[in-house]
Formats: sequence, structure tokens, C-alpha cells
Amino acid sequence: MTINTNAVWDDFRAPATGINPPGQVSDPDWDTTKLGWLFAAGTPELIHIIVQLPHEWAIGTELRPHVHWEKSTSAAGDVLWQIAYQWTGHGEARTAEATLSSATAVIASDVADIQQITPLGVIDGAGRSISDMLLIKLTRETGDVADTYGADARLLEFDLHYQSDSGGSSAEFVK
Repeated sequence: MTINTNAVWDDFRAPATGINPPGQVSDPDWDTTKLGWLFAAGTPELIHIIVQLPHEWAIGTELRPHVHWEKSTSAAGDVLWQIAYQWTGHGEARTAEATLSSATAVIASDVADIQQITPLGVIDGAGRSISDMLLIKLTRETGDVADTYGADARLLEFDLHYQSDSGGSSAEFVK
């Protein structure tokens, strides 16, 4: 096996069309015209996402989660996105739930339908391995003072940037 000593970044993604709301708290509505999950202002809504660490992931390196989204109206304001996650490896119990959140300045805050990218911090990958699973809850934190946008936020995709150092693994479950 050849290992690339210069790690490169890639995404593992959860496009909005591949996410199924959990039926818990409140489900976001689906925008059938512009496509995406609509997270309402003033209403707690969440979705669940489960991802598996790919074989090309550079073991132990950090993951950088973020959301791609749009404002649904031209009203001003910021949106606060949050994830809560658990990490579990093969034959291991899940880790305690950890939380990351971020509200960033919105690009062209008075214009609808402009794609925004909001980083959600860093997930430490130290001591973890390929084929580990991340179990994620994504919410819009409308009850927080940092969420000032009074209309629906349209989720297009949730993804995590990760570094890769190979095209895969030489064995099925270990690198």
C-alpha cells in the first residue's frame, strides 16, 4: 500500500435529499420548490445524520463539520446552527455526547437564496479509526440570542471536511 505523506482534504457529505427527519421534537419542512429542509424561526427542529469514517481518512486527524444553507427571505439576521454528536468505534461504547455550534455573519444578509457556509468547529479524531461511526443531531438553535433571523433557514447539505492520506486501506477494517 502506498501512503501519501501529504494529507489532502475531502468531504463526506449528507446532502439534504439523503437526510430523513427523525419525527422527534419537530421535523423541518421540505421545500418542494427550491429543495432543502426548512428550519423555522422560533421552533426547535432537528434532524439526525449518521456517517462512517472512510478508509482514506488520515487516522487521528480532525474533522471540520459545517452546513451549506440559504435564507428563505430577504430579512436580516443570523442563524445559529448546532450539532451534538457521539463517536463509536467497532466493539466500543459510544462516547459522551459533545456539542459544537456556530453563528457566523451572514453573506448579503438582506438577500434570499444565497448559499451560506457555516463552520461548526472541530471534532478531534485522536485515538479514532476508519469505519468508526459518528451519530449526529443537527439543530437550528432558534431560542438562542445569536439566532436573529426571523424566517426559515433552508438546509442544503451537512458535511465534514477530513484529511486523507491514501486511496483506502490495505485490509478490510484496519489501515
